[in-house]
Amino acid sequence: METDNLMGGDKVSMENFALLRVLGKGAYGKVFLVRKIGGKDHGQLYAMKVLRKTRVISKQKTLEHTIAERKVLEKLRGLPFLVNLYYAFQSESKLHIVMEYVRGGELFTHLCSRGSFDIPTTKFIVAELIVAINALHERKILYRDMKLENVLLDEEGHIKLTDFGLSKLLEPEDLERANSYCGTIEYMAPEVVNRPDGGYTDVVDWWSMGVICFELLTGCSPFTVDGGQNSSKEIAKRILTKKVPFPRDMNPDAKDFIAQLLEKNLEKRLGYKGIDEIKHHKFLRDIDWDKAEKRQMKPRIVPNISHDLDVQNFAQEFINQQPLYSPAESPMDSHTLFRGYSYVSPSVIFANDNVIGEELLAEDIQTILANSPFFKTFRMDKTEKGLLGRGSFSVVRRCERISDGAAFAVKIISKKFAAQAQREARILETVKGHPNIVQFVEAHQDQLHFYIVTELLTGKELLERIRKLERFTEAEAAEIMRQIVSAVAYLFQNRIVHRDIKPENIIFESDDPNARLRLVDFGFARYLPTNVEQQLKSVRKMTPCFTLQYAAPEVLDMGDSQPEYTEMCDLWSIGVILVKIMSELNLHDLKKVNVHFYEIAK
Repeated sequence: METDNLMGGDKVSMENFALLRVLGKGAYGKVFLVRKIGGKDHGQLYAMKVLRKTRVISKQKTLEHTIAERKVLEKLRGLPFLVNLYYAFQSESKLHIVMEYVRGGELFTHLCSRGSFDIPTTKFIVAELIVAINALHERKILYRDMKLENVLLDEEGHIKLTDFGLSKLLEPEDLERANSYCGTIEYMAPEVVNRPDGGYTDVVDWWSMGVICFELLTGCSPFTVDGGQNSSKEIAKRILTKKVPFPRDMNPDAKDFIAQLLEKNLEKRLGYKGIDEIKHHKFLRDIDWDKAEKRQMKPRIVPNISHDLDVQNFAQEFINQQPLYSPAESPMDSHTLFRGYSYVSPSVIFANDNVIGEELLAEDIQTILANSPFFKTFRMDKTEKGLLGRGSFSVVRRCERISDGAAFAVKIISKKFAAQAQREARILETVKGHPNIVQFVEAHQDQLHFYIVTELLTGKELLERIRKLERFTEAEAAEIMRQIVSAVAYLFQNRIVHRDIKPENIIFESDDPNARLRLVDFGFARYLPTNVEQQLKSVRKMTPCFTLQYAAPEVLDMGDSQPEYTEMCDLWSIGVILVKIMSELNLHDLKKVNVHFYEIAK
């Protein structure tokens, strides 16, 4: 895990952030509302942008833009109208950028709720946008993605620009020009669409400003047509050839201001000769630019924010989504896959070297735990040895039954994933009694967590046990495979698919030479429909959950569509484990042959 900590102090990883809500989603990743866990900024809310490396590296330009965004954000830290960067770190499969959380949401959301803005409100927004864009240009940065969705409002109503993924830091050798075709088509200047031989300059951002000003006053885009053809090709054609369709009753000064910004000849465009000609336009004659630059203008829109976690000012399509930290494949020869849904702070209460997330302080934690049915029955081992395992949204600890001192294991899952936890408990109860499946004991829940209590396994994981043996025979391998197949066959008899069979999820009951193995961790397991037609419709479209080395070809997500697979994926995993047992090599990661996961799916 590589970390750039711009706050100073310790390095950070996903374990230092609790995922709370989804704020937005793009082509290469998501933006989450997160809360910091631990450190001097413990409890602070941030916006975290998470990008999948495999998607980032799929195109050279995307890779360049992603690296540039990181550099641009650091260069812009401290500027009042631009979101601040606080952390940047990476895992084997993802990139993470942790930024200032701007509570007022997207300007787009506010415009949609009002339909359009009046002249004073539009002037205020445009004035602060001009200051923000000029701050970029003074630092030789082209923004190139000015649009309503990238303009945020803080809790006071001042603007903040975000998303610098398409920004370009102009180097001396660039001659202050860029050449890429990028941006959002509705906001692209003609020279970005055409890409002339000489490239284009920062004047493209002033064109986008003209589009935004038109949208603020009318609630419509100047180059899209209601009920008409609005493909990228059609919009680009209108940008290059059509006049701006001004409403007849538009304020004449506003009309002139927009018309000069949307001048197709860039040499005649307002802003071509510098920022002053924009500031001195008659539409903005009453703007006190000194106050504007110091954020001293009185905001015209004050977002309604009832509490810290109020996300009503963000798009409903995103905030209604579960904040899932999904598995992703690692590029090149990476062998570790992030798995699970998200890192949810309530579970860190039971993890070593972590503290309770600030959102829990609204509750009396000790009172809740004291009244918890689990803690009335069991005593938890909170020592380092008591930590048996840790997932993305859960931890596993040793516990003792208070009545008789009997030892068990308990999986503690955030209540935010109660549905998944309840399903896991039902599945474990269904298969209870099979000698090669971990034995379910009971389940409890309180206001914060779901607790799944199982037998305590004191033996080693499969491969660790094998490697400790002085001698390992084919007969012993055959017996191990017999037990694994027996467990999986029992799952199939009960219409259950495990979906994450791997050596780490096969643990022996003890270190005794004759100890039996157990299949564990049913967090990804699912019931299969009994009706054949239902199975064809729903089971094949299961969420891609897997560990890369043991994933069947049909499980690998090779594109944007969901993979199609059935319980047969478990049989593939068993086959890989067999080869692993016999050779101590992964079938898809041979020491002398580097096989990329795409080749598995051929």
